[in-house]
Amino acid sequence: HKHLYILDVKLTADETYQFIACRPSRSIMELIAATTDERKVNDILIKNIIVAGDRETIEDGLVYTRLMQLLAKIVRQGSGFLASA
Repeated sequence: HKHLYILDVKLTADETYQFIACRPSRSIMELIAATTDERKVNDILIKNIIVAGDRETIEDGLVYTRLMQLLAKIVRQGSGFLASA
């Protein structure tokens, strides 16, 4: 994968989870743009741009919420590009 991001989800001083995400492809960005359903967007992101990490921990609500915040930052970078194209 090109353009990898290391995402640290830190809950406490002793509890940190790490994930690796890749930059979303054009087709992933188009899928995201085509829906207003936030759950579907989150599913698309988790299934398609998380390339490594303990996926079982995503079931924890706090890990999930913080991971989604980090993924949203990555997607916003691409959204600005698409909006100006």
